[in-house]
Amino acid sequence: MATMRCKRRRISTICPAAAGATAAAFLIATTRAFVYQPQRLHVTQHVPVRGSSPDWTAMGRTCVGKNLPSCQSREFPECSLRTRGSTGLTCSSRSGGAAGIPLRNRAPRCPSPTFASSFSCHDAICKPLLSLSPASFSIVPSSRLYASSLPSPKTDEEEEPVPPDAWRLLALSFLCMIICSLDRVAMSVAILPMSLEFGFSETTKGAVSSVFSLGYMSSMLPAGILATSYSPKNVLTLGVALWSLAQILSPSAAHVGLTSLLLCRFAMGAAEAVATPTVQSLVGNWFPSSIRSRVISLLASGLNLGVLLAYLASPTLIRLTSWEDLFRIYGGLGLLWLALWIPFAAEKPPSSPAPLEGVEEVPGALRQVWESLVSVPWKDFVSSPALWAVTFAHMAHNYGLYVLLAWLPTYFSQTYGLDLKQSSVLSVAPWIAAAIVSNLAGWGADTLINSEVVTKTTVRKLFQCSALLIPAACMTALALGTHTPAEAQAIFTLSVAAGSMSSAGFATATQDLADKYIGITYGATSALSVIVGSLGTFGTGMILDYSHEWPWVFGIAAGVYATGALAFAQLYKAEKVFD
Repeated sequence: MATMRCKRRRISTICPAAAGATAAAFLIATTRAFVYQPQRLHVTQHVPVRGSSPDWTAMGRTCVGKNLPSCQSREFPECSLRTRGSTGLTCSSRSGGAAGIPLRNRAPRCPSPTFASSFSCHDAICKPLLSLSPASFSIVPSSRLYASSLPSPKTDEEEEPVPPDAWRLLALSFLCMIICSLDRVAMSVAILPMSLEFGFSETTKGAVSSVFSLGYMSSMLPAGILATSYSPKNVLTLGVALWSLAQILSPSAAHVGLTSLLLCRFAMGAAEAVATPTVQSLVGNWFPSSIRSRVISLLASGLNLGVLLAYLASPTLIRLTSWEDLFRIYGGLGLLWLALWIPFAAEKPPSSPAPLEGVEEVPGALRQVWESLVSVPWKDFVSSPALWAVTFAHMAHNYGLYVLLAWLPTYFSQTYGLDLKQSSVLSVAPWIAAAIVSNLAGWGADTLINSEVVTKTTVRKLFQCSALLIPAACMTALALGTHTPAEAQAIFTLSVAAGSMSSAGFATATQDLADKYIGITYGATSALSVIVGSLGTFGTGMILDYSHEWPWVFGIAAGVYATGALAFAQLYKAEKVFD
């Protein structure tokens, strides 16, 4: 390894942080098309049905803002302590003629069958309206609530535009996705010189990659619960700090021994698991459903860009410094990102209403997490065909993705005798294509959904099945054999690019199924899919050790892809089932 080292000097090569920052700036400049409007409350009139008396508690968990004293005096035994209120109001009425306020739009999603239409009014009108007939109205917050509170109905026309600060949060999240992927894929490149130095077998190389996935799986669901019930920003902050430190310590752990390296990689995987559930929760807090496919796709392209930068920059960094310094440089980028994230990222839009005056918050994050954990409808999760569809698609996607992330440079090296730099360069094209196709898929899905030409269910199935069946065909072609590195690269590029359409499939489907439990549902599906992905990574190493046959690797991947597509096509239906 002495020949692979050189004196430290200024590196004139691609800087992952600079490239990521440029991409983030471009992201904001090209997607910022919305303006902020203050959030409102829904005031719902309860009208007696067939002579029954007005039902003040029919809505359940109703609370009022601190500027509504006439309503604050009412007792609401089912009111959540953490429900929040605000001063602006939207009145919802069955008749639409009360107080002379014009009728607006029919509300398709109402928690109570006692009203069927809604209209807008101002605070000055709603207060007198409530005081005139206090037993006929309750107030429900329209902002996103904590896990234990009931979300209010919201029509498409009432959906709030994006606050300006959301774009700053999106840019920082985009950079986080780049760093997350960069840190993970670094091992796929560094494992080649490490194997020469430490004498790793193919099975050992597979174990180093798969133990990361096992750590990832172990904390995926807890990360989703914390992101939903506590603070997604704080959870992500802790996760980035821990995985960056684990990345920096990886070289020292490798020199101590294989066991310490495996433990370090496990810890790094466990810390990185918080990234996607927390970002999913933040997207749910800041962005309306009409553009979430695009937002999720943009963030997914950040992951692809991280892979691209890892394959481009890592061989040069190893050549100019060492494989040990590669881990330290990438870990340092995560710590630098924290210096921007902590002061500039916000948990929720600034208009999110403050806690009710006189209502005491539940003390302690652990108690909040426990209450949210026991209130989660786990039985509904297990019995939901749509959630299982998302899980099966996620499993199939992760199987192929993890195998390619861990083994693609090794494939080019073993099959065509290429060196580290050549193998990494050939591995770049698929991720360039994936970053482009992912964004196109997000914009295409949102356009189709908003046009109402086809149903949301059809759109999700179209993109997700394409994202699995095309890679299945590509893996079959690779199993049959290729003749040149360029031919193999073209097939890999098509496979990875098509697979990135999952950003408009299962990756956004959890937003379709739940508002309140986005982090938990994504964490639950991810935990199971990571198990499948880690088995694929480790199993590939065993197959190569005992048979040295790459066609077996690709043939199994093709079968997994096809199975996931079939399950999603049969089971998925885009409708809210957990709120």
